[in-house]
Amino acid sequence: MPDGIAQEDAEAFARSLEVSLSKGDAAPFIRAMDWSALTDRILKDIPEHRGEPAYKRNDLYQSLSKSGGICKSIADKVTQGGAYQFLRFKADPPRLMFRLVDPEGGLDYHDLYLTRDSGGAIRIGEMFLYHFGETLTDGLRKTLVPEEYVGGKNSYGVMMSDVVRILFRENVTYIQMMFSSYEEGKYQRTLDIYDSLPKELRTTKSLQILRLQAAQKLGDPHVYAFVLADLRNQMAGDACVEFLSLDYFFNHHQFGDALECLDRIDRIVGSDVYLNVFRSMALLQTGKHEEARNRLQEAIQKEPRLRNDPTFQAMEQRLSRPIPVNRPPVGN
Repeated sequence: MPDGIAQEDAEAFARSLEVSLSKGDAAPFIRAMDWSALTDRILKDIPEHRGEPAYKRNDLYQSLSKSGGICKSIADKVTQGGAYQFLRFKADPPRLMFRLVDPEGGLDYHDLYLTRDSGGAIRIGEMFLYHFGETLTDGLRKTLVPEEYVGGKNSYGVMMSDVVRILFRENVTYIQMMFSSYEEGKYQRTLDIYDSLPKELRTTKSLQILRLQAAQKLGDPHVYAFVLADLRNQMAGDACVEFLSLDYFFNHHQFGDALECLDRIDRIVGSDVYLNVFRSMALLQTGKHEEARNRLQEAIQKEPRLRNDPTFQAMEQRLSRPIPVNRPPVGN
């Protein structure tokens, strides 16, 4: 096997992560991430003399490794009632696919790319985040050097990469405030800061995604629907749009489109029976009760552990209720 990681070893590693996270212990996940290699990839070709602390290797490494980054975020969601479940091993290169269901019912998939350290222990060298359609490295790098991810020129003939680089430096304090406001639970302030940024920065993917997350946390369905529709329009053609569109279709009661979207997501992730839970939701809303039951039954037969999933339980309860019968009006 590449990197000397056999499927049996990889799957044992995956199961150990599942167990520790289910017990609320994020430490093994955080230790397994190769923060040093991740830091090197994020800072590749970025000179430290650019001056900002974020570009200094030791500062970034300490920031990522001490906070626990995405590993801590995933662990928190599991603690709050979500689930992080191993689905399958993939070879060439060796990686593990996990499904993340957050406490609000949101869905994502991750590929964890595996390596071995000098002592032979399995480490996570990289992650691919399906909801964002990019690797963890790219997502973090876009926050530091967004100019690398834009092309073309503005109406004055100036390269957009130069425009974004200048604007990013001029607004770095506000961008940092936007992220810190979100972390502090100040979601309206997060949205206000985003709206105050120059339009050239508002199109950067990392800030767009943070805006959407803040709108969802804010709890106002009208704000969330507006931001989701705007983001879906701006990011047309991006790989992450299918995941964004799923929420959009359900919010707008476009259940036929939601079913087609679920089929596309199924193909993207290489099949996951959990998507039948969402199919069941859409089918129930269109009055196809029997088909909705069949989809849910298929899911539990193929993956019995779904019995413990809150979203599955809610759908099972809804489908256990009698089907409403439309009777003709009683005459006078």
